[in-house]
Amino acid sequence: MPDPVAASLRLAPEALTRPFSAEQFSFTTTNDLEPFRGVLGQERAVEALQFGVAMPRPGYNVFVMGEPGTGRFSFVKRYLKAEGKRLQTPADWVYVNNFDEPREPRALELPSGT
Repeated sequence: MPDPVAASLRLAPEALTRPFSAEQFSFTTTNDLEPFRGVLGQERAVEALQFGVAMPRPGYNVFVMGEPGTGRFSFVKRYLKAEGKRLQTPADWVYVNNFDEPREPRALELPSGT
């Protein structure tokens, strides 16, 4: 016996598509479009990354997780690269041997690029 609720919810094939006119688009083919570089449906994750990267104090980290192939690594890499260009280049740190205390190397802060 057919389910009356399911039958009342059944859609005709014509109802499963949305008609459109090609003239409403400003491109000829999808090859004319720039690739999407954002993260769909992950606004909170983007805000968390922005917040974490903006923390100016040591000891703060950002942990990124998600399903493989969702673009999380690509997005984080692009975001960090853009932030790196915007910020001042940090100093270089070199650790050298401490002959008096071999287990405690000396840290030298040098101008970046030296």
